[in-house]
Amino acid sequence: MSTLVTTPTPTSVVSRLAPTPSGYLHWGNLYNFVQTRDFVRKANGTLWLRIDDVDASRMRPEYVDDIFETLKWLGIDWDQGPKNASEFFQKFSQSLRADLYWARLQKEETYACDCSRSQIEARSATPAHYDGHCRTRALKFEEGKTSLRMQLPGFTDVVLWTRENRPAYHWVSILDDLRMGTTHLIRGEDLRESSEIQKAIAAKVGETAYAQIEHQFHPLLMSEAGMKLSKSDDAESIRKWRLAGATPQQVWLELESRVPS
Repeated sequence: MSTLVTTPTPTSVVSRLAPTPSGYLHWGNLYNFVQTRDFVRKANGTLWLRIDDVDASRMRPEYVDDIFETLKWLGIDWDQGPKNASEFFQKFSQSLRADLYWARLQKEETYACDCSRSQIEARSATPAHYDGHCRTRALKFEEGKTSLRMQLPGFTDVVLWTRENRPAYHWVSILDDLRMGTTHLIRGEDLRESSEIQKAIAAKVGETAYAQIEHQFHPLLMSEAGMKLSKSDDAESIRKWRLAGATPQQVWLELESRVPS
């Protein structure tokens, strides 16, 4: 398959596959996995499997099972991380490190916010950007009532701890990449803004090593209708092909036909 990311330099390369178990893996996930795996293998580096299950409300055990079944069926291997779903839940789930994420956040400057999405939309001409309404209200964090936000220069104030008393994706992703020693991130174009936010968070909390992570971005695969692929659309899942009796070779050929020219 053609590669859209650059050839790695011969250094100690560490990267990761980081699917979220919020749906069955689709063609876009597979494309990213192949780009990342090939990049790491060319450098004789280390490839992690890191399943981002921080959003417990959307995580389902069957989606975790699908990650392992699909990767193993297609012959995509990794060096570090869980070998199967049972080991993931016992040793690698992000929920097992919630206390560590919380303890680290207590060292940083955040503020509690009780604004709902509808309230933000009603106040702001750009609803996606929080207006800092709670910065000076001196609220306390209360599970079910408030989240914890951080003010970032050049970005909207980002939630790092949710009102459901769980760490938010940005915070977890930064700390896990630092813990794993990630040196390179291969991401779809849709994560370019998220990557910049994560760089800004890491810089503000003094994690200078994060700035050394090299980011590369590849085009997105689109659905047959020309839309961004979604895990909620099982019609675009690899699982559908596997259950229909397709061979791995047929899946690889189909993926090749979908790669942007």
